[in-house]
Amino acid sequence: MNILEMLYEKPPTVPRVQERKVHIGSPNTLLLGCKGAGKTALILDYLSTLNQGSYLYIDGDDLRLRGILGDLDIEAFYRQKELQLLVIDNYPNSLALPKGCNLLLSSYDLSLQVNGLETLHVDYLDFEEFIAFGRGSVSPEHVFNLFTNHGRHPGAVHLHDTPWLKYLQNQLRLSLGDANQFTLFRHIAKSQSKPLSLHRLYTQLKPRMKISKDTLYEAAALFERYGLVYFIPKWQAPKTPKKLFLRDFALKSAITFEKDFLKRFENIVLCELAKD
Repeated sequence: MNILEMLYEKPPTVPRVQERKVHIGSPNTLLLGCKGAGKTALILDYLSTLNQGSYLYIDGDDLRLRGILGDLDIEAFYRQKELQLLVIDNYPNSLALPKGCNLLLSSYDLSLQVNGLETLHVDYLDFEEFIAFGRGSVSPEHVFNLFTNHGRHPGAVHLHDTPWLKYLQNQLRLSLGDANQFTLFRHIAKSQSKPLSLHRLYTQLKPRMKISKDTLYEAAALFERYGLVYFIPKWQAPKTPKKLFLRDFALKSAITFEKDFLKRFENIVLCELAKD
């Protein structure tokens, strides 16, 4: 049995998917969102409405496919099985897409565009969704405290403090994949809800670590492209440093010991405003 046949015969399933505000309405859709935002759950929920033999699901992050995914003749397999849908979750940008296939793709590169596909943005949970994901019958005050402390990751809603910390740290490692990027992100995250001058940060970091200005600027652009941060310009002051916000406001607490509830609350408000 070849690799594509194995993937076709045993697609992943999900026992239950919590209702979200976004839905996949049709094939030929590109889901964009941070790692851990819930794209895979939405895809599997959509696939549960289809006949199992009508689609092929491929996970671009599947370690078994690393280095060989581009060698697989996906287009021929699609036609041989007379499939109706090809799903590539965590789509690697370098992979050439087969022609003549209905596609459902997901990516954490928010800059990605694919001709012919409708883009659907999948963010972390907002407060209303967090309530719906909640831990049973608890008071509104307790739910709000959980939200402000644990953040917006769907996978972290039901975790207690220690596993929550490990979960967020692992999500960051998966998103960044490089120790130097992780270190730079931690330094950038310390400026949560504050104006951030990358030039000033570079001068602060240069005596302590081997880094170039280009490396720092490229890393900051990558963090924004992967949906980890917002850089918000000051009103009518384009030359002043932009304010740094985290897409999940709890991330700073997961990677530093610094606490500033007012700055975190400002970030919470920004996240709720950004959804509109």
